[in-house]
Amino acid sequence: MITLNDFLSHLLTILEKELRLQTELWQVAEEKRDLLLKNQLEELVFLLEKEMNLVIQVRDTEKQLTDVWENMVERCDLEPGELNLGRIIELSPPDLALKFGEVQRELKRVVRALREVNSQNAILIDDTLRYIDVVFSLLMGEGENSFYSPRGKEKPAKESKGILINGVI
Repeated sequence: MITLNDFLSHLLTILEKELRLQTELWQVAEEKRDLLLKNQLEELVFLLEKEMNLVIQVRDTEKQLTDVWENMVERCDLEPGELNLGRIIELSPPDLALKFGEVQRELKRVVRALREVNSQNAILIDDTLRYIDVVFSLLMGEGENSFYSPRGKEKPAKESKGILINGVI
């Protein structure tokens, strides 16, 4: 028969794996941001493949986590919404509770940082796509020239939402 400590140890192992994978995703996101800022778009392919592999691993790890979580709900005779990491810490012996607390804090930090970098990357990608669209339109002779009036005088600039101009980075 599997003891509560066995469940808790297994859960901790899975959470540590999740933390490692999320940390790797954060590092890849930062590398993507650097490449986007340097306009080295062709080098993104390798990172996108690496990111996809990590996302698949995260999905599989979260499936394992869900299975262990559901088993713990049954084992501890709890309602599904009643079990959270705080409750796990309460159920754990002091040494495991300390480790769960550390993993929880680190996961929160990494996920917050990953969310921030991904948000910055989304803005950079949007800016890059708009730039490509403008250049492509100019090359194809489509649309109107938004930089100069017909007499060659500069038109007033529209407000930019660029990440670098507005000082986001």
